[in-house]
Amino acid sequence: MVHYSGAKIGAVRVGDFKAVMGGSVGGGLPQFETYNITRDPGEKYGKVYPLLWLIQPLNNVMRSHMGMIQKFPHNTYKP
Repeated sequence: MVHYSGAKIGAVRVGDFKAVMGGSVGGGLPQFETYNITRDPGEKYGKVYPLLWLIQPLNNVMRSHMGMIQKFPHNTYKP
C-alpha cells in the first residue's frame, strides 16, 4: 500500500511494516525510517538497519505502483 503526502509518496506499507520516506539520499539508499506498526503503533522507534530485508519487498510494491501509474496516470485536472 502506498500513502501519499500531497503529490509525493510519503510512506509504503508491506504487511505490518511501514517505511516513511525522507527527503534526501543517504549512502546510496533512499532515506527512510521503518516501523512495525503492530508493535509500535505510535511510530516512535524507527530504524532502517534492523529491517534491511524490507528493501526488496518495498521495491516490489513501488515497481507495481509505478506501473499502475503508467497505465492509469494521476488526475491532472486543475479548474
